[in-house]
Amino acid sequence: MKRFYTFRLFIGITFFFAVGLSVTESYGQQDVDREGHAQIVKYLVDQKIIDQIENVTIWTTPYALDNSHIVRPMIKEEKKDIPFPYTKAWLVMIDDNPGANFGHPVRWLFIDDKFTMNTDIMKEQFPPIVLSDYGKGKSVIFQCWDLTPHKCSIDEIDYKRIILRPIPFKNCKYAILVSGGINSGMNYSRYAQNLRSMYTMLRNAGYPKSHIFVYYADGTLALDCDNQDGDNNDATGNDVTDGAFENSIRAKFQDLCSPTNSKCKVLFSFFSNHGADNSGVCLWDLDGDGLENNELYSPAELSSDVANSKFCRHFMIHDQCFSGEFLPMATDGNHKDLVVYASSSATEFSWGREYMAQWEQNDITTIKVNDMHQDVVTNGNLTSTPGMAEGTANIGNNLAGKCCCCWWWWCRYWYIIAVAVILVIGGIIIWRSSRKKK
Repeated sequence: MKRFYTFRLFIGITFFFAVGLSVTESYGQQDVDREGHAQIVKYLVDQKIIDQIENVTIWTTPYALDNSHIVRPMIKEEKKDIPFPYTKAWLVMIDDNPGANFGHPVRWLFIDDKFTMNTDIMKEQFPPIVLSDYGKGKSVIFQCWDLTPHKCSIDEIDYKRIILRPIPFKNCKYAILVSGGINSGMNYSRYAQNLRSMYTMLRNAGYPKSHIFVYYADGTLALDCDNQDGDNNDATGNDVTDGAFENSIRAKFQDLCSPTNSKCKVLFSFFSNHGADNSGVCLWDLDGDGLENNELYSPAELSSDVANSKFCRHFMIHDQCFSGEFLPMATDGNHKDLVVYASSSATEFSWGREYMAQWEQNDITTIKVNDMHQDVVTNGNLTSTPGMAEGTANIGNNLAGKCCCCWWWWCRYWYIIAVAVILVIGGIIIWRSSRKKK
């Protein structure tokens, strides 16, 4: 019965492409071989490479490519380029967990354009980069196509719209929000939504607009994160500081975390994006040929950038795959002001907006950050295992919008006040001494 259902499902999909669409259609300056795409699905089912077609998505190129093309792993330093093995072939990626963020397990294989043979399946964690001219030419589109019942537009999900109701801001509060997205095909709209939600919540908690720094995609995509003007138009209120480039992000962390600039202040940092196992946060692929070391923000780099700062509190959230790799930062002895929250363990991938969808149900102005995270753990029904680590016990048991102390002016200007007091006391002593001599 199960096989019969799968067969009927396949026939329906094939009929849809064969009758409802022409063999090729325009895709920019390239053509899309829809008949070839339908043949890919049939081949994968016939060869029993796919069992449950309704639970997967299929990624491939618009058409079969010749053997002058190569495949490059997304994490450029990990593996060598792979040449196309046949005179002409399809590179296919099967995503068995289409609701998860990358990196997570996916399957690659080559199928010859006659659909008579395929290579062994390669287990990877990201979609590949496909380059022409033996790796020296332009990249070729490689994306998810709607070839199965599980549509590629998995990004279209409900979310709680956070309404901007800012309280009077205080200059003691700063925030850094980061979402790389890697490239246009993997920069899902949920990452922009995560930035919008977190940005607006922080504004409501009294973070000055000028103190929230947003690093998003390649820096050219506008985001009106708090929709302050109410027109729902990103172009009229762009809050993006720069692209998700490592040099810009690290420079901002290093500047804010310097002992002079961080004293008696609060920092809130948030990462929402893809994550690479043992490599850290994925940023933007500047040249489109795979992520290099300077396009990945590793735990070691971030740890160095924020170490030994003088913040009274640094709240840090990581909502990407393998985000638990950042938890040890808080307990290494160099980050006593830090509390790290992770949406997954160091060995797990994260799923969609699961973490943020529950986080944004809480009122950031009245609920302590530790309690917000615990609500996600208890009520979020996460597929992954969230975690938390503190540099100082209970440092996360504070409101995100609470400044260090009521005597902020003393914390900031203590040395000026101390000098003034010494001068006044010295002046009084000198004055009294002169009076006695008279």
